[in-house]
Amino acid sequence: MREKVVELISQIMKVPMQEIHEDSSPETMENWDSLNHMTLVLALEEAFEVIFSDEEIVEMVSVQLILDTLQRKGCC
Repeated sequence: MREKVVELISQIMKVPMQEIHEDSSPETMENWDSLNHMTLVLALEEAFEVIFSDEEIVEMVSVQLILDTLQRKGCC
């Protein structure tokens, strides 16, 4: 699951996968703006066949928080 999340972030934010870590967030990645965040949310929903609540979308502001949210939704 982590690899797929990192791959999606890499594609959407246009940064190499090697530069993405669990603590990567809008504060550490220049391209992680609100538009790219929503693009990422939609890509995650499609890739993992889940739907995030508005609250989850607002809270998913780091790689680790995205992974935690996906795990709570039963994604492995």
